[in-house]
Amino acid sequence: MSILSLNHVTKRYRGSALPALDDVSFSVGDGEHVAIVGESGSGKTTSLNIALGFDVPSSGDVQVADPTTTGLVFQNPAASLDPRWRVERIVREGVPGVGEADVRAALEAVSLDYDELAQRYISDISGGQAQRVAIARALVAHPTLLVADEPVSAVDVLGKKHIIESLRSVQNERSLASLIVLHDLGVAQQLSERIIVMQAGRVVEDGATAEVLAHPQHRYTAQLIDAARW
Repeated sequence: MSILSLNHVTKRYRGSALPALDDVSFSVGDGEHVAIVGESGSGKTTSLNIALGFDVPSSGDVQVADPTTTGLVFQNPAASLDPRWRVERIVREGVPGVGEADVRAALEAVSLDYDELAQRYISDISGGQAQRVAIARALVAHPTLLVADEPVSAVDVLGKKHIIESLRSVQNERSLASLIVLHDLGVAQQLSERIIVMQAGRVVEDGATAEVLAHPQHRYTAQLIDAARW
């Protein structure tokens, strides 16, 4: 069963000769882990914004199964988390009824120690830790869909490793689906079972991750794979 579907979505912005999205259709199934990949300007983030209701399509529609709750992880923790707040407040903020046990469980889900970090300011921890705090914040309300926009692009190599491990653990241990926008095919291989390849606002390939990476059907997908080998 699909919990999120984009159906023939086109998005045009005033002043732009070409559409940002051109007849885009894809879905995310219950418990399915999907990655959207492509170069900058391919339409990945626009698709995500429309899927989340942050933007509206020029044509086409978005369908969200009821009940679906979404946890969102932004690209840059420095921009999405308030540096004046302590970690515990960041994780629990805006979610009614969340207590210490919930915050502790959410932090532990991403391999962070509550006793060590809960009372520290977000500005006093590493970028990789801050992004894992952002993931914990997304998890604390027990979403059925975890959505992440380039979650490893703003951190160093070690932080990237820890974030990937945390996301894999969450995918394996929690009953949720995930939709993750990435430009790194290696990360997509680790975090998805299905991959959607976008180019110039269109979906050019959509299939099982292992199959797409081993036997790409579109020339652009093959070019991305070749570029990732350098």
